[in-house]
Amino acid sequence: MSYNLTENQASQGANYAGRAMNAFQTAVNIDNQQPQTEGTTFWFRWFIRVVAIVTGILAMICGLFGALSVSPF
Repeated sequence: MSYNLTENQASQGANYAGRAMNAFQTAVNIDNQQPQTEGTTFWFRWFIRVVAIVTGILAMICGLFGALSVSPF
């Protein structure tokens, strides 16, 4: 099973995934600096963290398949 990715495409995909994870972490950092007066920010913060973790897991899976698709084995 081959996905026909070049090494450049695989590294570019991993770069995009890393930038997405950084964007989610930045959103968490910005939310942590907000005044915690209303009760929705707690759940919003956990929602962002869950989305960031799921995105990171998917990025690792995609990176693994990308690395396997360009490996000579």
